[in-house]
Amino acid sequence: MSKDDKIASLEEENTSLSEENVELKERLNKLQSLLYGSKSEKRKQTDIPENQLSIFVEKKG
Repeated sequence: MSKDDKIASLEEENTSLSEENVELKERLNKLQSLLYGSKSEKRKQTDIPENQLSIFVEKKG
């Protein structure tokens, strides 16, 4: 294998690994968002619209 062939092979491998790295970072970000991101269950009571029924509000009358 000549020097030029080796350089071309390494450049191709570098490109492939860089693309894989980007994909893995995107997957990591998505998984972290699912794991640590805001959840609807954790919303404050003030975040719920007034016209939305709640199981925690007592019936009047």
